[in-house]
Order: sequence, then structure tokens, then C-alpha cells
Amino acid sequence: EGFSTNIYCVHDEQSITGSRTGFVAIKSLNDMCSDDEKSVSRLENEYALSIHLASQCSSVRPALFLSEFDGLPAIYLEWAAGIALSKWINSLHKKWASSPPSGNGRSSKLCKHDIKII
Repeated sequence: EGFSTNIYCVHDEQSITGSRTGFVAIKSLNDMCSDDEKSVSRLENEYALSIHLASQCSSVRPALFLSEFDGLPAIYLEWAAGIALSKWINSLHKKWASSPPSGNGRSSKLCKHDIKII
């Protein structure tokens, strides 16, 4: 969720959306931003980028479709179980703040001579 959007997890029992898991994430604009052209355009752009990136990379799930939810513009996506990316990033920052990463092979130092332009 963000300033302009709400995210819902909806059980799609009859697979109306084409969901493979039976659950759909619906990202819709909130009431405050539903009439804002920039917010609507940003949501439409996110949908188009999702479709494009999924055609280029198998790790990206494409949006199922762009429509409305409760009368507000919305993107429908396959639900992915887990925590929000922002929470995951915050947990990493907190972990590193309390104990910086050690040289245990899980992190590496990138030096200028390691960079190659391709």
C-alpha cells in the first residue's frame, strides 16, 4: 500500500480472473487519488510495464488485467504469498544496523577493476 493505492487479497474461488492459485492481488487507487490523472496514468503505466517485463523475464509475473475494483481503477495480479517488499527491506536495514555484514562469503566488495562495460 502506498499514498495513492490500496492492495487487497481476494479469493477467486471460480477463477474469474484467470488466477492459477485462486488468489488475486488487487492494487487499486484510493478515493483521494481516483480522479487524479497522474495517479491513473501511473497505474496504467505500471500495468503496461508489468506486461512488457514479464515478456522479457520469466521471474516477473504479468498483471492479469486492468479494470476497476469498487468503482476505482485497479490492476489485478496473481497473489504472491510473503511479506511486503518494504517490510523485507526494512528488516535488512535493521539487521545490518545492529550487526554489519561480516566477511562470511555472503557479501562481496565490488572494485573498479571488477567492472566491465558490455
